[in-house]
Amino acid sequence: MLRQDDSPDTADARPWDEMQADCLINIFRRLGLDDLSVAVPFVCKYWWRASLDPGCWRRLDFRSLDFMPWSHFCRSFTSRYHLKTLSFSRFMRFAVDRSRGAAEELAFPLIFAAPSIQDLSYVSIK
Repeated sequence: MLRQDDSPDTADARPWDEMQADCLINIFRRLGLDDLSVAVPFVCKYWWRASLDPGCWRRLDFRSLDFMPWSHFCRSFTSRYHLKTLSFSRFMRFAVDRSRGAAEELAFPLIFAAPSIQDLSYVSIK
């Protein structure tokens, strides 16, 4: 006789923090930069380590992010990383650094259609 806690659903269930790193990376690489930077790394140490894998940072799509100081994303990022302010340039460097040279695609928001020469130079070097 099966007890409630021995049901097939719970007997094979594994906590998320014990999932194989390659599986986590495969999932994390499909997330947006907002979740990858302000949510995933703060779940547990295991997820934080997996989120640092360059494979998670191959596609750097900045188009959906709002860099206005009052935006939810900016407030979350500055709070999580103990910063006073956040600029597009600063976050772009953060994401490029996390990619450790593995970034294959960059998509800039329309408002930043002409990124600074310094930003483009930084991306090209990394």
